[in-house]
Amino acid sequence: ESFLNPNSVEEYATIRPDEPSPEQEELWEVGREQSARLAWKPFMYNPTLPYLLRRLKTLQTLIVSGKQDSIVPLDSLRIYNESIPGSSLSLIDQSGHRPEIEKPEEFLKLVTNFLKQR
Repeated sequence: ESFLNPNSVEEYATIRPDEPSPEQEELWEVGREQSARLAWKPFMYNPTLPYLLRRLKTLQTLIVSGKQDSIVPLDSLRIYNESIPGSSLSLIDQSGHRPEIEKPEEFLKLVTNFLKQR
């Protein structure tokens, strides 16, 4: 799940029923299988990424994630933050992989404050 608590996002409930149809279940399974094929191969692992990120010397960067993100590990976020010069890492509590949807007010406040400082 991308969300820590899918029930907290009203719009999500309208597109994902309590009891999915067999067709939906099959499509979700195909999607999970495709994601696993990509993620478990080296396509999503790039040992040169920290070096490449260091080249972003003039790009002011705010990295925002949910504190309970089950997709991108906190260690990876820290590597991004340490690798991008002058970047900031902000974690939104009680949010999963999609804080901009689960906690939109907190997300917007972080982004707005970041932009005001620029």
